[in-house]
Amino acid sequence: MWDRLLSGDSQKGEFRHQDAKGEDRWLHGAYSPILDPKRNVTSVILFASDITEAKLTRLDMRYKLEALNELQCVVEYDTAGSVLRANDAFLKTFGYSLREIVGQHHSMFCSPDYVQTEEYRHLWFNLGKGDSLTGRVKRVARFNRDVYLSASYQPVRNIDGDVTKIIKSGVEISNLIALEQKAVQSGERIASML
Repeated sequence: MWDRLLSGDSQKGEFRHQDAKGEDRWLHGAYSPILDPKRNVTSVILFASDITEAKLTRLDMRYKLEALNELQCVVEYDTAGSVLRANDAFLKTFGYSLREIVGQHHSMFCSPDYVQTEEYRHLWFNLGKGDSLTGRVKRVARFNRDVYLSASYQPVRNIDGDVTKIIKSGVEISNLIALEQKAVQSGERIASML
């Protein structure tokens, strides 16, 4: 950067500095070389604003999102229910590649019986209106394998408040559901013996 400045080129962007206490300070601005009449650089001036708080907030949010992205299945749909993108956790849980599901409808992850219900028809209508849904859901992965999720469908709005897409995030709870089902069966067996 200093070589370019000393050759007369301005530099703009975000710059990391340290204050007197050795703490990071982020500046957004431009370094401008000051030239003499012979076009030699005599000094460099910095015009900048301190963006430390905003920068650290953005970094914190990014790292939180990255952590959540590692822990949860996340898939984005358009308002009609077609897949826009999905994270690796979702793809691994459902056994598909991204190429196989982008553009496909949410119904590919549901049983045919469920897709025919009034509840399912209302799901996408209500999400498109801006309603959210949170709870346990049963879905179908590749090879008709049942997958249970503790999931949340959240509408995403644009600056005008219009719903532009739906983000579904969830944690697989298939093992927990299997344990609950075994406990119920054991309880029923014990009750029938009495």
